[in-house]
Amino acid sequence: MEFSTINILQLFIIIILTVVGWGVRGIWSTIKGFDTKLDHLRAEIKEELKEYMRQETCRAHREAIEKQFIELRMAQRKKPLPPEED
Repeated sequence: MEFSTINILQLFIIIILTVVGWGVRGIWSTIKGFDTKLDHLRAEIKEELKEYMRQETCRAHREAIEKQFIELRMAQRKKPLPPEED
């Protein structure tokens, strides 16, 4: 049984391709794991942003309503009092 250079080279190429394929597969699964974590973080940040916007909107509405109440009170104070009937 003779081992020629071509046979040994073919064997090494198969081994190298197997090792490289295994490495690429490992790297790909790691990237997919990071992608899953990033999706989770994106969803969490999106929910936090929605909650923040809701709170800011409520605060802005509250301030607008308080301003309207203050303006209404000021307007009522400036009105002359109706004459009292005896």
